[in-house]
Amino acid sequence: MIRNEDVNKKDLTTADIRLNSLKELINEQLLTLKSNDLKRIMRKHYRRLHLMDRNGQWKDKLFENNQEYLLPAQITNESVNEFMDQIVTLALENNYLVKYIESCSPENYTYLKQKFNEEGAEVIPDVIAYSLALNKLTTLCLKDWHILEYLYKHLRKVRKDTGSFKKLPLFHKIKLISVELPIKTYLECHRTRKIEPTSGGIAVAINILEATVTDFLYGVNDNAETGWTLMKNRCGLKEKDPKTGAGPSKWSDDGKYIQRVYPYGKQWADLYQVWNLCFCTRFKDFVYVIPKLLIPAVADYREQPANYIYQRAIALYIYLNWSSFDYLEKQKKNQPCINWHDKSLSLEFAKSNRHMAMHYQRLLKK
Repeated sequence: MIRNEDVNKKDLTTADIRLNSLKELINEQLLTLKSNDLKRIMRKHYRRLHLMDRNGQWKDKLFENNQEYLLPAQITNESVNEFMDQIVTLALENNYLVKYIESCSPENYTYLKQKFNEEGAEVIPDVIAYSLALNKLTTLCLKDWHILEYLYKHLRKVRKDTGSFKKLPLFHKIKLISVELPIKTYLECHRTRKIEPTSGGIAVAINILEATVTDFLYGVNDNAETGWTLMKNRCGLKEKDPKTGAGPSKWSDDGKYIQRVYPYGKQWADLYQVWNLCFCTRFKDFVYVIPKLLIPAVADYREQPANYIYQRAIALYIYLNWSSFDYLEKQKKNQPCINWHDKSLSLEFAKSNRHMAMHYQRLLKK
């Protein structure tokens, strides 16, 4: 569960202040919205995933039965503010992310500030609505694997029927395939109720390697080194390591999560979060990419860090399909993609990550 302890102003850290200031800037972009605007935008994103028809009707009873959760009658300012508070609270639980937020120099992100001022009124509400939808879909999949199974079959069918996969850029194809394979494995585990104890390590390592190589090619070497640290320290050991806590893959106590048990699991997940957040900042539309890591359904892992990779994989799978359909829709309509990429942000984030990777390595050597 998310913890919402009251914090006195005198106890606020630099990270608290900066994150809450960012939240206020985002909220300012939502002030002009009418009562049903966010609901309308959320509906658009569900349609992008082909879960709704043009009339706003769900295409399957699985989602129709969850209508009130997925698309409440009213999306109030209070509910959006609570959602943002949850994201801030969970971000502050990641010590590696806090270190970056406290040490960074936002005044150097001049291009990002410019785009926020110029396009924020249009982009930010869309990102928030998309994030709400992604969080709700991910949460449902975590609660009931049959919904994940439906999404897996549904999205594959849509790609086949529309021929959309063939039209994607090579990187999109590689990424989608590399993430869809673990989802298929997860579903097989749920169907058979069996988990191979040594599974997971190689698949996640390959996923990390893809991004690490890309970071090297784009000159973000500090983040590539961080990825290398993550890749070397794997889950799926035959026996539990009493020193680091790493061990075999297994079911969570409630039987809903497939757990990947990494060395110093909380710190490994924290490091993965900042590494992947930094990697995502190199995309032009990174503000649509980072929600897959920041939404509560993924970022709430402090009590159960072994759940992290499972949570992340589901959100990533939904995002990649949404992103693919969104890319093709923009191509069809000749609509330009936003470009909010600020290289100074990526490089400064990467430098912080390299230091955090060194901290993690020191843990391993104790």
